[in-house]
Amino acid sequence: MNRQRNLSDYAQELVATYAKYSNSHYEISLDMIPEEELNELARLYIESIDREIEWACYGEDESINSSFLCSLLTMLKDNNKESRESFAETTRKNILIFYKESLDSLIQIACEEYFNTIANEEEYEQFY
Repeated sequence: MNRQRNLSDYAQELVATYAKYSNSHYEISLDMIPEEELNELARLYIESIDREIEWACYGEDESINSSFLCSLLTMLKDNNKESRESFAETTRKNILIFYKESLDSLIQIACEEYFNTIANEEEYEQFY
């Protein structure tokens, strides 16, 4: 199975699990998805774009005082569990910020695909 298909399947699984059905369509936002699953969605997305993350670790702030650079410098100065955890959390948050629009678009497409799949299954069952 290819990376793009894995991503699409996972997004539809998230829709099936967390989306709300309203007015003949499914609705979901990234804040409705638990952190662990959101991390997996981001990981699969990064894999699907061949790990080309360039500036994603900076989130919205590419300045010399960005949260990413500050947490990196702190970790390099004092490499302990706390500084490594802070760096990892900062990087995770920034990646989610950077890819928010892409992930949201992906989830919206998955909503449409999931709705179509359910509608087709129901239509098929009506014939048999």
